[in-house]
Amino acid sequence: MINRRLAGVILVGGLLAACSDSSSVSGGSAAPVEAPPVAHPNGAADQVASAATVAPTSSLAASTTVSSTTAPSTTIAPAPTAPEATAAPTPSPTTATAADPPAAPVDPGQPPVGGPPIHLPLETHPAPAVAPGREAEAFAVFDQVIEDATLGRGATTVGIALAYRGTIVHQSAAGIEDSRSGVAPSPASRFRIASISKVATASAVLQLVERGLVSLDETPLESFGLPLGDPRMASITVRQLLSHTTGFPQAESLFFRAGAASWQDAAGQAIGATLEFDPGTGFRYSNSNFVILGALIEARMGTPYEQAIGELVLGPLGVTSMRMAGTFDVRAGDVYHPSTAGRNYMETLGPAGQWIATPADALRLVLGIDAATSVSAASAAMMRTPVPPVAPAVAPGYLPWTYGLGLRLWDDGSWGHTGTIEHAKGIVLVRPDGWAVSILDNGDVPTRTDDLVGIIELALHAMS
Repeated sequence: MINRRLAGVILVGGLLAACSDSSSVSGGSAAPVEAPPVAHPNGAADQVASAATVAPTSSLAASTTVSSTTAPSTTIAPAPTAPEATAAPTPSPTTATAADPPAAPVDPGQPPVGGPPIHLPLETHPAPAVAPGREAEAFAVFDQVIEDATLGRGATTVGIALAYRGTIVHQSAAGIEDSRSGVAPSPASRFRIASISKVATASAVLQLVERGLVSLDETPLESFGLPLGDPRMASITVRQLLSHTTGFPQAESLFFRAGAASWQDAAGQAIGATLEFDPGTGFRYSNSNFVILGALIEARMGTPYEQAIGELVLGPLGVTSMRMAGTFDVRAGDVYHPSTAGRNYMETLGPAGQWIATPADALRLVLGIDAATSVSAASAAMMRTPVPPVAPAVAPGYLPWTYGLGLRLWDDGSWGHTGTIEHAKGIVLVRPDGWAVSILDNGDVPTRTDDLVGIIELALHAMS
C-alpha cells in the first residue's frame, strides 16, 4: 500500500477554491467554496451583465485549439433597469454552486464526506526528487495518497498530473468518468476546472499588455458604452480587475442562481451594479472582475473570447483539448459532474470558470507561466507579485495566502489557483521545491478545496 496513511497526518489548505460554487448551502446564504479567504474579504464573484459594444457579435470560429458548444455574442448587453428575478432552484445543503467567493473560516477538523477529519500540515517542507529507477513505485504511492483522500472519502473521479522542474512526469486518473455509463476515466478525461479558468484569462490579458493592446493601468469600463452603476467604476484599472481589488461584490445570485443568461450578461449587470468599496482600497474575490476581463479581451482582439484564448494561450502551450462547456454539456471524454436542474453557472461564469480540461492541460497553464511560454518572464513576475492592498488571508488550520494578477500566492512560496463548482474541486500548484501538481476532483470532497494543498504535501513526502 503506502508508507503513510492519511489518518492522523497534517495538511495545509486554504478555505477557498477560486471559481467555487458558494451556493452549496441550504437556502440562501452560500458558503464560498472556492474563493480565497483574505484579510479584507470584500466579495469576489460580482455580477456582470452583457456588454452592448465590447466586441462585434460573431459566432465562435472553429479554433485549432478550442471548441465551443455555442457561439456566445462578443458584446456585453446593458443591464435592465429592473432585472427580472429568474427563479432558480434552491441548492441543497450538499450542492455546491459555482460562485468563487472567499470562504469563511471553519474548523479545519470538520469531518469531510466519508470519514473522520484528515489532519493536514500547517506548514510545508521541500520534497526531494524521486530517485532514478523508483519512479513507478513513487508515483503509485503519490496516487494512493490522493485517491485515499478523494475517492476514499466519497469523490467519484480524480485526475492527477505531476511535474518536476517544468516537465510533466506522471499522469493518472481513477474512479468513474461517467456514473451514468460506468466508463472508467483516463488521463485524457476532461474535468471542470472552475476558477482555474482565471489563469488562462489572466495570461491572455498579460499577453495583450505585452502586445500594447492593453495597459494594466488603463480604466476600460466606460469603453463598453454602458451606464456605470457606480461613478467610482470609472477609475477601475485592468490591474485591479486582475487582482480582485475593484470593489465589485461577490454577486453569487448572479452567477450561481440563474441571475444572468450568459457571462456577457453577467458582465453588463456587474457594470450596472454598486461597488462595495473604493477601487484599490480592499480585496474582494469576485467573478465579476473576470467576466469583464473576458469582454475586454474580445474587444481588443476582435474575436470571441474562447477563440482569443486559443490563439493567445492554449496554442503556444500546445493544448488542443480544452474547451468551454455548458452546465449540461457533457461529451465523450468529459467527466460527468452532476448538476442541479435549472442551473446555468457554467454559462454565466465564462472567463471566470467555464473551462474544462485534462489535469495535464490545466497544469500546463501554470507551467507556461513558470517557463515564460504563455507570457514573458516580466509578466510572469508581475502575476506572482502580491498586489496591495491584499493582505495575507489567514484561516485556522490553513496556509496563509494572498493574490497577484490572476494567481493565488501561498505563504510558503507556492502559487497557482484553486477551483470549486458544483461537484468539482481542483487545484494547480507550483511549489518552490520544483514540484508542480494538478488535481481535479469530481465530487464534494475534500471539505475545503484548499485541503488539496495539504494533501499534495502528504503525497509528495510519502514518495520519499
